[in-house]
Amino acid sequence: MWDWLGSALELFGMWKIGNKKRYAFIFSGLGNFCWLLYVYFNQVTYGLLGIVIPALIINIRNYLKWGKGKTSKELKEEISVLQAELEVTLRTKKGDKLMKKQILGLVLSFLLLLLIGCQKTITTDIEAEILTINSHILNGELISNFLSSSSGSITNDTIKIGIKFKIGKYLFLEDLKVQHAELAYYKNSKTIPLSIQCRAGMGFFDPGNYLRIYLNGICKRHVKLSSEVAKNTFKYLQEERTYATRKNKTVSNCFY
Repeated sequence: MWDWLGSALELFGMWKIGNKKRYAFIFSGLGNFCWLLYVYFNQVTYGLLGIVIPALIINIRNYLKWGKGKTSKELKEEISVLQAELEVTLRTKKGDKLMKKQILGLVLSFLLLLLIGCQKTITTDIEAEILTINSHILNGELISNFLSSSSGSITNDTIKIGIKFKIGKYLFLEDLKVQHAELAYYKNSKTIPLSIQCRAGMGFFDPGNYLRIYLNGICKRHVKLSSEVAKNTFKYLQEERTYATRKNKTVSNCFY
């Protein structure tokens, strides 16, 4: 009986030592004591005493050793190690956080570029047909016919003209406010020369798409365009400019 009990206590104590439990040495010591009783009552296997008695002493020593506090030197060393590990951890976390911010910034920049796209601007000259001057409809008449009338004789008035021009497949009908002197300069014409500036974003969405209409270098009208209209208008004007450039080169080469 004592041998079985001693074996059980020894095994239980060894198991608890693996769990870092101090009381495990008590069970191991009790197991050693049971083996001493086994030898005493059975008067056999005296060779067990050579291992059981030292094991009992070692278990008592280990139990007492575990109960003592750590020295100040050991504590300082552990604190130093913990501080070093903490600094490394904080630096790593700080670096990871900075890297995450950089990656997030790159992703947001890419998405912004994808949505808005690179904005492009093109400027060209056009001839716009004048449809109305103030409330007067021209019906193909010269501008001078209006200026010679009583409505157009006041020279310091701001005049509103309705114009029409086409870019590609898009027809633009816009109102411009001009000075009397500006209009009088083109009195012998039915049209008026203008400069237009088209701005288009190459992304999926661009809040800055527009068409600006200039007369004598002064912006007279700012028209907001949808992304599709801006892209198509820009593309048409770019193709027209490329065609005109090629045509001019061809004509120039004919003179040499």
